Amino acid sequence: MEIRKIQLTGKSSYTVSLPKAWATHLGLKEKSQVGLSALPDGSLRITPREQVKPQERGIVSIDDLFDDALARQMIAIYIAGYKTFELRAQKIRSDQRKTIRDMSYRLIGMELVEETANSVVIQDFLSPNELQVKKSIRRMHLIIESMHADATKSLLKNDIDLANDVILRDRDVDRHYLLVLKRLQAMMKTPFAEASDIGANESLEYYLTAVSLERIADHATKIARCVLTLAGGSVPNEILDSISEASTLSNDIMQLAMDALSKLDAKLAEKAIGTKSRQLSVLKSVEEKVLDLDAHVALPLYCVTNSIDRVADYSINIAEVAINLAVVKSNQ
Repeated sequence: MEIRKIQLTGKSSYTVSLPKAWATHLGLKEKSQVGLSALPDGSLRITPREQVKPQERGIVSIDDLFDDALARQMIAIYIAGYKTFELRAQKIRSDQRKTIRDMSYRLIGMELVEETANSVVIQDFLSPNELQVKKSIRRMHLIIESMHADATKSLLKNDIDLANDVILRDRDVDRHYLLVLKRLQAMMKTPFAEASDIGANESLEYYLTAVSLERIADHATKIARCVLTLAGGSVPNEILDSISEASTLSNDIMQLAMDALSKLDAKLAEKAIGTKSRQLSVLKSVEEKVLDLDAHVALPLYCVTNSIDRVADYSINIAEVAINLAVVKSNQ
């Protein structure tokens, strides 16, 4: 930390000089404009008015990268915030091109703009105004809510097509999740670079929310996969009714938690957390009944009840985030 003295300029204005290294790093010079924001803790934030340019071009060698390893590299460079990135190899194989095209779909705003025998160039066409965290999280919630409800419905109705559709929808959740990570990463680097619907001081809470929602989507997918494993196995109606009740309670907890986050309402968040106790007795009853079934039916059903339980737990994590943000808001 640099310590600088406050100077009196004229009769009523206080001034303090800015570190030259900081100003040079951000491209500031004489007559550049900066914004001043007073924070709740009494500190003062100084932010340049000019937008900082994103990193222009990233280059990755993919000679030894295939399938999931190649996908992870593309995700990493996407989240890093490069406007354009180039994938190079001595010769790009057909299976690598397939992975690249599949990943380009998963990365919102990214489009293939150039292909040769040994390189692929992908460009980010997303405008800063579309990089809104709350908007992406709301979209994630809407998709996930339907995924969880339909995953349970596919079990109750023994609907294999619906279960497969739930599994496919997980890709849409992943797209918005990665977009949130991209935006939050940009905020951590340059919180003043682009207009955002959240403050930099809220980025951790919304990161935790996005992670919890992504985990809920994974468990909805897991339930759907368990339905495929059952493949028409006979499940007593009494157990199905209890699973339906437990699933409905998970959706209720998730909805209450998301409403609490949207409204920054701690009472709604506490209501979401309190609903979990009602669900525990239902889940315990299901698990006891499942023990009497044949293993090929009992194991998938146990997986289903475990995932329903985890959906509620991750939703409670969101409720706790809502409480944290509500407390901060009430003390501002």
